[in-house]
Amino acid sequence: TLRFLSLIKSILDLIEKMEKSANVRKYWSMVGNVVEQTARSLTFGHGQPYN
Repeated sequence: TLRFLSLIKSILDLIEKMEKSANVRKYWSMVGNVVEQTARSLTFGHGQPYN
């Protein structure tokens, strides 16, 4: 259980460091834009407007 907790803590620390990085923010916003565009084109292709 201790090993599991330390693993969670290290993952949280890693996420915290990543969130402080501006490059990671840019990367995630870019990924978000791609996902949004894909969802729009998919729903538009099926004749349903994407909100």
